[in-house]
Amino acid sequence: MLYIIQILAAILMGTAIGAIIEPRNKVLTIGSFVAVGFGIATLIWPSWLMLSIGTVIFLAVQSLQRDPVATRA
Repeated sequence: MLYIIQILAAILMGTAIGAIIEPRNKVLTIGSFVAVGFGIATLIWPSWLMLSIGTVIFLAVQSLQRDPVATRA
């Protein structure tokens, strides 16, 4: 079970690093760094709690980062 938690933490870290590489705004960058931190902590101390907190933070900042779409008439 610990390996599954660590694999999910690695996936979380990979997606968060992908969001850091192409930052769109400051909130997304900070939230992605926090998610990477929780992912590293989960790799060191496998815990569902840290993994779920990191995932919730990452998904929350992903939902906030959408830029308004310019529409053409």
